[in-house]
Amino acid sequence: MDSELLYAIATQSQQGSTAYYAPSSTPPASNTAGDLWYQTDTGYLAVNNGSGWLSASMYTTNPSVRMYTPTNQTVAAGSSVVSFNAVTYNFGGGTTNLTGSTVNGQGPYSYNPNVPGVYAVSISIMGQANNNPQLQQAFLYKNGAAFSAGPPITLRSPSTGDQNSSTLSDHVYLNGTSDYIQAVFYNNGANTLALVGAANNTWMSAVLVARD
Repeated sequence: MDSELLYAIATQSQQGSTAYYAPSSTPPASNTAGDLWYQTDTGYLAVNNGSGWLSASMYTTNPSVRMYTPTNQTVAAGSSVVSFNAVTYNFGGGTTNLTGSTVNGQGPYSYNPNVPGVYAVSISIMGQANNNPQLQQAFLYKNGAAFSAGPPITLRSPSTGDQNSSTLSDHVYLNGTSDYIQAVFYNNGANTLALVGAANNTWMSAVLVARD
């Protein structure tokens, strides 16, 4: 719960000036700081800050998401956006673009949260080599540009179906409106390379850890 909400409840209760309004789905007309009202339509408590009502529902769910690639993706040499077109979960109202096109300014296969703050992001991309050796690397992109990179690894022994995961963990600030993130895979080999699909093989997760 937000510190402003807690402070208003505690301060006004101690001063004995808090008014408690009957449960309703309609906000009371009061604009007295510290007044409390139970929202029957949401099931949350709201407190007045002197200019409006702040609902505890605004602070109880941190945006979080987990996206993955359900089927294998073939990537050419160079950098390719990972085709996250399935979602394990998406809490808190963020927008996932599960298509290969830009939608309303949000890049393909990306996540755009609706709450500003710092997000913890984890990426794991499983690659399978078609050439020996092939170097692979995972990147976190913000708004279409490289933000951070995981350690490069080399795939070997393609004849035995060598598979290995490129991973990355970082924290990134997202403004809650236009900022979005993607996972990008780099293949430095001359041949194509397969990204192994399935929820446990190639995925990206993000969760809000500090509000703006």
